[in-house]
Amino acid sequence: MTVTEKALEPVIPVGATVVCTDGLLPRNGDYVVYFPGNQLPIFRKWRKMKDNSILLEALNQQSDSYRSTEEELLSRGNVLVILS
Repeated sequence: MTVTEKALEPVIPVGATVVCTDGLLPRNGDYVVYFPGNQLPIFRKWRKMKDNSILLEALNQQSDSYRSTEEELLSRGNVLVILS
């Protein structure tokens, strides 16, 4: 899969090819691709917060981070873990 947004720069730049799997549940600190319904994919870092909410963290300050529950995220879309 080709990264299409700059949210994970400078770690993973736009245009990079990443290998993903949907066979794993994300763990704290994993890079993920989140597909919210029929919208464009969101590339973020998966952060489990102290209150058990999930922060889809953008590393690039020009991109937005999103916070929700894991149940809500998974009910509204699909998450792929970036392997490389």
